[in-house]
Amino acid sequence: MTRRQAVATDGAGSAATLSWRRRTAAVGAAVLLAATAACSSGDDGSDDGSGAQASGAREASPSASPDGKKNADGGGTPRCAAADLTLAVERSPGAADGRDYDLTLKNKTDSACLIKGRPRVFLLGEDGDTIGEAAAPVGRAGETVTLQPLTRAHATLHTADEGGDDGTGDGSCWARPHSLKVYPPGTGKALVAQSDQPRVCGGLFTVTALKW
Repeated sequence: MTRRQAVATDGAGSAATLSWRRRTAAVGAAVLLAATAACSSGDDGSDDGSGAQASGAREASPSASPDGKKNADGGGTPRCAAADLTLAVERSPGAADGRDYDLTLKNKTDSACLIKGRPRVFLLGEDGDTIGEAAAPVGRAGETVTLQPLTRAHATLHTADEGGDDGTGDGSCWARPHSLKVYPPGTGKALVAQSDQPRVCGGLFTVTALKW
């Protein structure tokens, strides 16, 4: 082999070696980039999964129970619905400055429910029309009452006592009611019970929060 041929051969070998090194470097860089992208993609997926899970947890409101009733305490005991309750009212003796009436809501179901606040109370005539105004709320909103099966929550209705026993003294009393219409707190449905009391006098008609 002549010297010129040897130089040419060495040049070709060097070129081939350089070309191989470049290809190796390129492949290595591509592998490194792919690995980096995979790691980055894995991290993003993990974050997205956590985000979706947190969002799902927020959307599942803790106040919703499996049977569709709202929970007053954010736990497993549902808020009392109107359909769970029965209504009654009777005179309470001993009021010093007027007349008091005990309004009771009884849990008629076989499971506990929660109730809190003041009921909305209306008096109805025989024709079903409202007599006067709804009872005005007085006092504090009260505490949450857990109504076990067949137990009662109580609110006090109050009115003035004018004139004689029947409250007809100066003619300022409303007409005697035929029934009582009550919306338990937290519900949009009413309970109706036939009753000729209370008869409101002096334009005074109030209701307290429910309690034991």
